[in-house]
Amino acid sequence: MINILIDGNYIFHKTFGVFAGYGTNVDPGKVLKSKSDQSMFIRKIATDLCSSLKMLPIGGRLVFASDSRSWRKDVEIEDGGYKSGRVKDENVDWSIFFELMQSFGTHLEKMGFIFSKVEGAEGDDLLLYWSEKFN
Repeated sequence: MINILIDGNYIFHKTFGVFAGYGTNVDPGKVLKSKSDQSMFIRKIATDLCSSLKMLPIGGRLVFASDSRSWRKDVEIEDGGYKSGRVKDENVDWSIFFELMQSFGTHLEKMGFIFSKVEGAEGDDLLLYWSEKFN
């Protein structure tokens, strides 16, 4: 049986980068503000996902893993905290971004796929769990 494990955060952030036109004059604060933009964003993610899945044989399971706030952010690490070097663009309304990811995962679950999100775990943690479970 073939199992497909997807890091939902990676897919969403990658698509957001393309969608927001990083490197161009697009104001990232205006991205995903309208229902039309949100629909186009989700359509792009779904199209890319479906395009990739068409190349694989029929059968198996799809796991779409999503981050929640990681316990690692509560651990003190020398020279800064976990991923402390990352800068979040304050112009972007990230709540919309994460609501869309939650909604997309819930829709996948209704379609018979596995939407994996656990409080305190990152998508990478969940991908390791599912990989070990399936193997």
